[in-house]
Amino acid sequence: MSVYTEEPPFDEDEYYKGIAAVTWIINEVQKMHPDTPVLVAESAE
Repeated sequence: MSVYTEEPPFDEDEYYKGIAAVTWIINEVQKMHPDTPVLVAESAE
């Protein structure tokens, strides 16, 4: 019996939906504040 049975299986669709949501938020912030440097994209590399 596995110790990790409570952990849900990795859901790729949910993962990519999350990335899309974050990307959308960053784009919205940039539209409202064009002068704001995008630190999130830099740290993701």
